[in-house]
Amino acid sequence: MKLHTKILLGLVCGAAVGVTADTLDRVAALVRAGVDLIIVDSTDPVGPAVGLFSQGFFQTCRKALAPGGIVVQQSESPLLHLGLLRDMHAAMRGAGFADVKSLFFPQPVYPSGWWSATLARKGEVIAGFREEAVERRPFVTRYYNADIHRAALAQPEFFRNLLHGGDTPKGHQTPP
Repeated sequence: MKLHTKILLGLVCGAAVGVTADTLDRVAALVRAGVDLIIVDSTDPVGPAVGLFSQGFFQTCRKALAPGGIVVQQSESPLLHLGLLRDMHAAMRGAGFADVKSLFFPQPVYPSGWWSATLARKGEVIAGFREEAVERRPFVTRYYNADIHRAALAQPEFFRNLLHGGDTPKGHQTPP
C-alpha cells in the first residue's frame, strides 16, 4: 500500500480540531491518484462527530480513494448499537461503495466488551487476504492466525437479519 505521509499528518493534525468532509476534499485534491486506505477512529456519533457517519462523508471518502481502496471506521457495539450499524451500511452503500462489511472483535474496555469496525471498498468486493504472508509471518502472535482472519468477516445471524430488512432486536439501541 502507498503511504501518503502528507495526508496522514494532515488528518492527524486535523483530528485535533475535527476532521470534516471538507478536510477529505482537500486531501483528495492533494492526491489525484487517490489513497489506498482511510481509517476513521472517530468518537461516538454525537455532536460534531455525527457528520462522520453520514452518506455525504462517505461519498467524500470514496472520492479520495483509489480504485479498490478501503475506508474503515469504528462502528460501536453490535450488542448495543445495531441501528447505527444498519444505518452505516446503508450510508456507505448509498455513497456508491461496491461492498460493505463489518468486523466484530472483543474489546473488553468498551461497553458490552464486543466492538466493531465497518469497511467499505471502492469498486471491488471485500474478500480474501494474503494467507501465505500470515502463515510465514516472521513474528509470533498469541491470538491472530489465518483462521481468525477468515472468521473475522463472519456475521452473526441477528446481524444478517438486520441487514436484510429485519427489525432491531429488543434491548438494542438505535441512533436518535
